[in-house]
Amino acid sequence: MVKEVIVESFELDHTIVKAPYVRLIGEEIGPKGDIISNFDIRLVQPNEDSIPTAGLHTIEHLLAKLIRTRIDGMIDCSPFGCRTGFHMIMWGRHSTTEIAKVIKASLEEIAGETTWTDVPGTTIESCGNYKDHSLFSAKEWCKLILDQGISDDPFKRHPCVKYWIHIFSNFQSTFLLYFNFKIGFFKSLFIRSAYTTWSTTSDIVVILCPASLEEAPQWYILCLSVFQSMIIYLSWNSPPDF
Repeated sequence: MVKEVIVESFELDHTIVKAPYVRLIGEEIGPKGDIISNFDIRLVQPNEDSIPTAGLHTIEHLLAKLIRTRIDGMIDCSPFGCRTGFHMIMWGRHSTTEIAKVIKASLEEIAGETTWTDVPGTTIESCGNYKDHSLFSAKEWCKLILDQGISDDPFKRHPCVKYWIHIFSNFQSTFLLYFNFKIGFFKSLFIRSAYTTWSTTSDIVVILCPASLEEAPQWYILCLSVFQSMIIYLSWNSPPDF
């Protein structure tokens, strides 16, 4: 009798996820109690986009090194055949927030200071398809992914971002434009909602946002009242170290 096997990844409804994200696919416990965790590192939206093979190949080689410099216990990080992300296999238990931070930092390094000499395994001796690499493509895709933010939830946008938010009182249009310029569109942010009320003597700004990814979706309120012509600086009380 053939054993019935259910592959969790094929049970996932790919039409309702919101990439980029990190998702825990599952954990396996070995005969001696060792735990192996399998993560879905989804970098682009399924069935809407895919990373070209040369860029994905270079990202794969760089992640093999960069992830290991940031966290212990990585067994492997291999690309999906659909080219929308990676399987990341880890020893032990890890939160999706922890993994999201590691992936974000690694992609930032690729998008930033990485040069061709930093890419490991690019010779005929060290790679099975050494001509199929593109650092330019890898950098451009990493920038696109980072612009959207990497969420620790596959179904909600909790991107790993940290910003000081500068709000100029009495200039509502400046406030909104600066918000969008600084941290992207509202749907991609921690910020659930924001509104302002205006009076002749003071401006009141209320922003709802989580104290940290670990505490989301427990929201708290930052409410500041300031007098005319002052500059307000808003931040999370204890900003997560992203």
